[in-house]
Amino acid sequence: MKSNKGFIEFDGEITWSEIKNLITDIIEKANITLNHKVAIAICSQANTFSIIGKDGKLKIPFISWLDARAINESKILNSRFGKVFPFINGLSEVSPNFLISKIFWIKNNYPNLLSKGDKVLPLSSLIMHKLTGNIYYDKNIASLDGFYSLKEDKIWNEIIDFLGLSKKQIPELVDVGESLNIKKIAYEIKNKAKYSFLFAGNDQTTAAIGDCLKNRSILISLGTALSFYIIKDKKGPYENYSCWGKYPKSGYYEIFASSYGIRVIDEVIKKYFPGKTIEDLTGYAKKYRRKKKSFEGKVFFYPNLSDNLFPWSHKSDPGSSALSAFEGFCFYIKFLLINFLKVDFPIKYEIYITGGGCASDLLLQLMANILNIKIIRASGDALLGAARIALRNDFRKKQNIKNIFYPIEKETEAYRNNYHLWLKSLDKNHKLF
Repeated sequence: MKSNKGFIEFDGEITWSEIKNLITDIIEKANITLNHKVAIAICSQANTFSIIGKDGKLKIPFISWLDARAINESKILNSRFGKVFPFINGLSEVSPNFLISKIFWIKNNYPNLLSKGDKVLPLSSLIMHKLTGNIYYDKNIASLDGFYSLKEDKIWNEIIDFLGLSKKQIPELVDVGESLNIKKIAYEIKNKAKYSFLFAGNDQTTAAIGDCLKNRSILISLGTALSFYIIKDKKGPYENYSCWGKYPKSGYYEIFASSYGIRVIDEVIKKYFPGKTIEDLTGYAKKYRRKKKSFEGKVFFYPNLSDNLFPWSHKSDPGSSALSAFEGFCFYIKFLLINFLKVDFPIKYEIYITGGGCASDLLLQLMANILNIKIIRASGDALLGAARIALRNDFRKKQNIKNIFYPIEKETEAYRNNYHLWLKSLDKNHKLF
């Protein structure tokens, strides 16, 4: 397969080599010996995959979850299965980024590529295969990929048949936290310790476990993408544009995601502040915020226009443009909470923020003002969540909360008015998330 413009692929063997080096480096630096018991837990983003042949070699590069080549295929899948997706595997709809869309694309464009002895291989499955010699499929990942039936707790036969696959071409399903059988431990680590291996799920689920997320809590991840993760008591479906699934051990989760995450701020810097950094942009915004006499909105920023249109309401000076970029990002979060997750204001939830964007005090304070609720910088992450799963910890044990941002009353009222002004110019004909 050739990598054309718009395709996002990477070399699986190079990726494994880097992960292998990381694991061996950790073992060496931690002075781990055969007297130690080591659990290796793997978490991953969904919808990133390759194909492995019966000879154990990868047949294609890994196709990233960011790859959106399968536009026509996703339309056909939604037309065929749209009404049942939310009830079978918890997906609200299938996008071109989804694994099943891209398998369909491969079938349409390279019909002989996925042959009888081959398997679809998610990234986390590759890592586990290299470590244990067996090929497994994490149910939490499989659900988000579109293959797993929540209803029947097994591979969804109808989607397999539609894609022209056999059950043998899908790896064996296993639960999050389930100790896996070992066929052959990777020789690089074989004689270093006593091992157990397990999957920790999708990175959003693992981060929720790392933060001991409880009911009536929302974990907002400010990463490349923007995601919202909520723990539920009752099974879904919930809202039209969110997906749902089983939360490890008990309960369920709801996820809503947008492609307009912190990458939007990166794009702003690249296009409109060339040569500058996020620290520079933050500095401009803070300086303008300090000297501003009122919080009356004049320049508004729209994250959903950042890909191909000028994202501000009009041109302005660097300080105003920088501050409005952060404000507009927070207005966008409020818009998604109200309109797509149906969260009522005032919010009756605790809101935790994770991901790279949570490092910004400015962003978190603006979010507290705009949402008019305390914002908690999450103290856990996906790494801690994977460790909790490996150690069989209580996933909902109360965590030690340190970083809290409270709304500033005089700014909250002004931002309430500014949000309504921002809404009036929101281009709802453009892609919203």
